[in-house]
Amino acid sequence: MRLSRPLGLSLIGATLGLTLIVALASYFRRRKRRKTIRQISSVQSTKVSTQTSTESSRTQIRGGTPNADTHSSHNSLADFKILCRTPLLGSTSSVDTLTFSQNLDTTGLSAEQLCELGIDNLKTAMAHWEEAIEKLVDRDDRTDGCMEHQLPQHLRQILATCKRVQQIYEERVYSTLSTHIAVDSAILSLAELDRAYTEGRSRHSSLISGSFDDASSDIDSFVSALDMADLSDLEEQIEYQQNLSGDEQLALYEAALLELEHGSVPFRTLRTGMVNCSSDTEFLAKLHCIRLAMEYMFKDADTQEWFIESGKMLLSDLLVKADRDPDDFEVAFDDMMSYVKDPENLQSMNDELHARGVKMLSFFDVVIDFILFDSFDDLENPPSSVIAVVQNRWLSNGFKETALATAVWSVLKAKRRLLKVPKGFIFHFYSLSEHICPLLAWGFMGPESELKELCVFFKDHVLGFMRDVFSNARVRYTTVEAMAEDILLLSRQRFADISTKLAS
Repeated sequence: MRLSRPLGLSLIGATLGLTLIVALASYFRRRKRRKTIRQISSVQSTKVSTQTSTESSRTQIRGGTPNADTHSSHNSLADFKILCRTPLLGSTSSVDTLTFSQNLDTTGLSAEQLCELGIDNLKTAMAHWEEAIEKLVDRDDRTDGCMEHQLPQHLRQILATCKRVQQIYEERVYSTLSTHIAVDSAILSLAELDRAYTEGRSRHSSLISGSFDDASSDIDSFVSALDMADLSDLEEQIEYQQNLSGDEQLALYEAALLELEHGSVPFRTLRTGMVNCSSDTEFLAKLHCIRLAMEYMFKDADTQEWFIESGKMLLSDLLVKADRDPDDFEVAFDDMMSYVKDPENLQSMNDELHARGVKMLSFFDVVIDFILFDSFDDLENPPSSVIAVVQNRWLSNGFKETALATAVWSVLKAKRRLLKVPKGFIFHFYSLSEHICPLLAWGFMGPESELKELCVFFKDHVLGFMRDVFSNARVRYTTVEAMAEDILLLSRQRFADISTKLAS
């Protein structure tokens, strides 16, 4: 179909005009992109001054110096930052928006780090909105109230909501993450300690086996005594005891000094100061006497049963006093006693404890030194992860107690995984500790309370009992029989005192 001449000219003109418009639009878009690139370079070169200006604006709004949270939020801009300039509402100028963004690879970040990154960026946004409110108010003042008033109001409402979100985060999420971090730290620290201990034992065993053909426990103990104990006053004490006469003579103690002279008193840890001994010589000689007396004392089945039932009763009463159900503890305690009483487990138990430095299977070496005294040492120097939980001022006492119990259970669970002997003595000991250790840890390290008073009272009586046992004034170091009688009498007295305190 042929078009008339006027209509053909019109179509040609329209086509040329449309082509020109598209070309001009493309040209201006390219100019705008080049302009944007130049502006981005300018923003990057002045980033430090921009951060300083933002910090100064927040100081003016709050009437003080910037806090640590603001500083940390600006540090996070090095990884993830969005700068945005938007024209004010009511402005007649054309839209001129500059956005600068740098993609942050979060694949390598942990959940805790992502949470912190999120809260940091929220704080950064709040800082920008506060600065925007200040500029809006300043513009309103200079334009005699002609500006739109709704935007500052909306921003203030958003800021209030964000502050509530920040508060909820710190009260709930952050505290939970802190507990998880503390538990992880405790488990890692435990692994390091166990590895160091294993390496130390390996080196020590290799030294002994390289010097002696028969690496027996007696030789091991003799080498340890020579390396660690100060026996410089041994000859002096032997001479002093030999010069005593009549009732002043301590025949059993003198025999122990002679035994020590030949280097046959093994030990795991020197407790010289803890039991108020004047020297390592006195401690080791009396330790030898105490082992003999306790061995004689526990030959009596009734005495054995009394100690078992007394210990079970004291710890159960302590749990009841702290509003805990003692049933699970009592089951674990009975299981442990059944294991200990079985003669078939004696060699396995000896191997387990010897690997941990326990030299002899005596009441003092296992119960007093390895279990109680080591626990007191740990309470004097708790792990940093536990201190972080207990001293966290953002957490309530109830949450701290739960977090501390979780940390203790996690550590015991990790240690149980490292056991070489399944269902052995240490396994039963850890099962028992799961019920009593969280209570004692919170009692000793928690706030002032009746539970803390009871725990301190219990510790003082255990230390007082052992100091009495190591004292010449309270125990007769003359014969094994006389010494065993005195130790049993002191035990009954201390048990009566603690029971009276728990009953009150």
